[in-house]
Amino acid sequence: MKKVIARLKVKEIIIHPFAFAVFPILSLYAKNMGSGFLREVVGIVAGVLVFVALLWLLAGLFVRNRDKSAIIVSALCVLFFSYGHAISAFRDILERMQLLEKAEFLVEGKPALLVWLAIWGVLFVAVSCFSVRPKSDLRPVSKFLNIVALTLVVMVGVNLAIGGANMYLIPRFRANAKPSAGADQFNDSPPAIVAPADESQNDFDLVEFKDSWQQDISVENTDVASGSLPDMYYIILDAYARTDILEEIYQFDNSEILSYLAEKGFYVADGSVTNYPQTSLSVASSFNFIYLDDLADQMGTETDNRQPLHTMIKYNRVFQYLRNHGYTILALSSGYGATDITNADIYMAPPRWWNLSEFQEALIMLTPLSVFRKSFFDVRRDRVLYAFDHVADATQVDGPTFVFVHIIVPHWPFIFDADGRPIDPPNGIGMRADYEYDEFIAGYRDQLAFVNKSLQTAIDEILVQSSDPPIIIVQADHGPDAKLDFGWKIENTYLPERMSI
Repeated sequence: MKKVIARLKVKEIIIHPFAFAVFPILSLYAKNMGSGFLREVVGIVAGVLVFVALLWLLAGLFVRNRDKSAIIVSALCVLFFSYGHAISAFRDILERMQLLEKAEFLVEGKPALLVWLAIWGVLFVAVSCFSVRPKSDLRPVSKFLNIVALTLVVMVGVNLAIGGANMYLIPRFRANAKPSAGADQFNDSPPAIVAPADESQNDFDLVEFKDSWQQDISVENTDVASGSLPDMYYIILDAYARTDILEEIYQFDNSEILSYLAEKGFYVADGSVTNYPQTSLSVASSFNFIYLDDLADQMGTETDNRQPLHTMIKYNRVFQYLRNHGYTILALSSGYGATDITNADIYMAPPRWWNLSEFQEALIMLTPLSVFRKSFFDVRRDRVLYAFDHVADATQVDGPTFVFVHIIVPHWPFIFDADGRPIDPPNGIGMRADYEYDEFIAGYRDQLAFVNKSLQTAIDEILVQSSDPPIIIVQADHGPDAKLDFGWKIENTYLPERMSI
């Protein structure tokens, strides 16, 4: 009898509202697993599960039926998280039919918002009306939704498990495996950060790398009188081109800001090049005074896993050395996971309600909240302005301070005109492909003019507020990409633009 009751209880379990709610989040994380976000995802999933439970309870107060209220909540979750996909698919259809220009009002702006909310509202009402029909038995429907939702979660769970195993478990298992007879015995020394050049990227152990890396960069404390040490500012302007490239491609005269810097005592490197053409590669290299050849040998050149680079940036040799010499590390929010140094001694960011992370922004774009896409650019604008306005706040910190700020301008999307007034990118999206070549050149040029003015103001504030002369380093991580092939084919890319800083 107890077994029969247990079977009945199992059959009555309803999971589909929760599964449909967490599937889009886990799916998005699975696609970006190598970029981190794990703690953030755990928090989001927990919050969503609680919210769905409350919704289900609320729906149950009106419907008075577990299956029917669950179906209504599941419909709401599916519609909520499929909104962005539906608009994107519809946009693709219009583009293929060459109707996008004529029907753009259906995918952009307030008219599109009203149309799509109306469609989604009709669908939700239809499902709700179907669910609340009197004397209808929706247990079979609920069982079917359980199977569908569980299948989706299992599929993404398998992807997460495979990705996690490749990044963590398999390498550690191999490292701990006993050698076969006749094989060389493992020694007891700590695992080397650098693997042999012929080692597969599947042998890469992220946890082991992080532990070994932090051990490798550790140095002994050195007693230095803190009063003799200057404040340091390391300001990275994303995709800021070198002067000759600005003249050649963008027809932009950068002499005004260069003259200003020279007058203030800066050394201007007129032939500088970046080590690498992407931010995480470039900053990891610069912060640790190394090239990344050994890491590439260890991981393989085709890997999408950027976590080791993030580790090298957040736990870098510069920070370690300066901390051991009495420095306080202050970092300002960049909005970019690799350079958002939240583990700094002092981390400064705009108010949290609009200081969204990359993952949060990507998740919001899947939902009806994406209709507030303009606010996404407001978030980016506010973060840029916050960095320029608050970088001089470090002068108020007691003792020597190292300030790191990565400001993601003049990199696209172009959200400022030359005078700093807000502008919105084409199509409301602002990806590189949304700009025609001439639009890109003009947008970059105007945003650069704004950056120069803001940089000058920020430097003036630092110099005025500093009690002792500080050290200020201003550089780019890499150049812009008006002539970059995003397939990363060198023969189709004008390398001087991307590599000159």
